[in-house]
Amino acid sequence: MTPPPNGPGNGYLPGTKVTAEAIPGPDNDLLAWGGACSGTIQTSNCTLTIDSDKNITATFIKLPNVTVNGQRVTGSSVSLTNATISVDPAPNASASSYRAGTRVTLKALTGLGYVVSSWTGACAGTTSDTCVLVTDGDKSTNVSFGPVLLMLNGTQVETTLNFVQNGSVTVQPPPDIPSAQGGLYTPGTQVTITAQANAGSTFKQWTGACAGQPAQCKLTMKGAAVIAVELGP
Repeated sequence: MTPPPNGPGNGYLPGTKVTAEAIPGPDNDLLAWGGACSGTIQTSNCTLTIDSDKNITATFIKLPNVTVNGQRVTGSSVSLTNATISVDPAPNASASSYRAGTRVTLKALTGLGYVVSSWTGACAGTTSDTCVLVTDGDKSTNVSFGPVLLMLNGTQVETTLNFVQNGSVTVQPPPDIPSAQGGLYTPGTQVTITAQANAGSTFKQWTGACAGQPAQCKLTMKGAAVIAVELGP
């Protein structure tokens, strides 16, 4: 209260102008003034003229926050293993809180050779790398990522020429991203996979992601692709 009491008995002299300031705690905001300050809008200060006893109240609300993979958003990005999540806008009410009703866009920027596998929590059902939230309360989401790789007959493809029972399979292009997990592909890479049977054998069929295709299979790499080829007499 400004100024401090200036009258007898810790009170105010009639006619004194007094300003009350509402100071929210962490992650809180002023919702409304009440009592003698009713009608004061969108300001943390209420000014009164003391002409009688005055009773005032201030009501506060909790500000919503956003959490990604257990990390509370405190800026314009969140760093995760194999990805960074960009956040737009960053918290706009405090260092880690949002004004109610803010539209927040989370975009997953994956590392080389990885794509978004799934969103859960507040972003459940999102099928792209971008999720939009509205902060009508606390929001928590988890996003997982998977490698873009090709599995052939149970073995991860690393090279162009790959030997299988009764023949071989060529893969063009081969994986272009080396990693500790083996060769990975840039998402969206168009791959041509050709099965070649040895003498005395023929192409029988593909199963998995190439099922139903002829000896030459074409795939667009969007995640982990699992295929198997059957060659035989």
